Amino acid sequence: MSKSINRRAVAGAVLCLSLLSIAGTAWGQAGGTLTGAVRDQSGAAVAGANLILTSTATQGHWNTVTTASGDYTIPTLPPGTYDLTASAGGFKKSTEKGIVIQVATTTSLDLALQVGSATDSVEVHADVKQIESDTSEVGNQVSRNLVEDLPLQVSGQLRSPVQFVELTPGFTGSLPNSPTSQLSFKLNGGQEGGSDVLVDGISISLTHPNLQMNYGVGTDAVSEFTVLTGGFEAQYGRTVGGVVDLVTKSGTNQLHGTGYEIMRNMDLDANGWWNN
Repeated sequence: MSKSINRRAVAGAVLCLSLLSIAGTAWGQAGGTLTGAVRDQSGAAVAGANLILTSTATQGHWNTVTTASGDYTIPTLPPGTYDLTASAGGFKKSTEKGIVIQVATTTSLDLALQVGSATDSVEVHADVKQIESDTSEVGNQVSRNLVEDLPLQVSGQLRSPVQFVELTPGFTGSLPNSPTSQLSFKLNGGQEGGSDVLVDGISISLTHPNLQMNYGVGTDAVSEFTVLTGGFEAQYGRTVGGVVDLVTKSGTNQLHGTGYEIMRNMDLDANGWWNN
């Protein structure tokens, strides 16, 4: 009996570790990417430059080093605002502030280092353009401001941020605020029920020939999301329409929260026909 229990415990532990590794892999598909090159004032590549990317919300750090050609890539970044500091021997330290990273988006930023002492520093406020020169994906961003400020229909079920897909080009059909009523819309000319919904890189869509539904996440938990309508990378397979890629909030160093109330008082209802 004890051997059987031990085997079950070991099997359970292995299953938990497998699920955690799958979740980690799936999260690796979410977030945004920062890429670019580090050059000197003449345009020559600066190899081996140290880069430190810092989140202004959490003060989390990401470190990397430029390649022999001066290039760098920092993938799977939570959406938010960042500062990037570059340093190399014989050059002044350079800091780019206010870099905005969006979900499922590749942001390009090149840095130019000036010759000088490493104790000197140059600070620049970044004005990064979201030009997709590193990917063929076509999509639209739904920002945190829209998710937080725009009202949603309430029909007795969980408020679903997926309803904001109606704001993006390429949407046709209807999308009631009901997780079980998502078969009646199309993205970019795809078939009904042919779109996928991801949360932090994991699909939450349950489909069969006559129904597509997702029970999603609460609106207050969503940071922002992207609706991809064409040119997907291989990681997004399994869809013939579009991909709704949501990323949840990662938290900050400040205590905060949200609250709302649904008021249904008959005294405020419109007068019905039977009362006249």
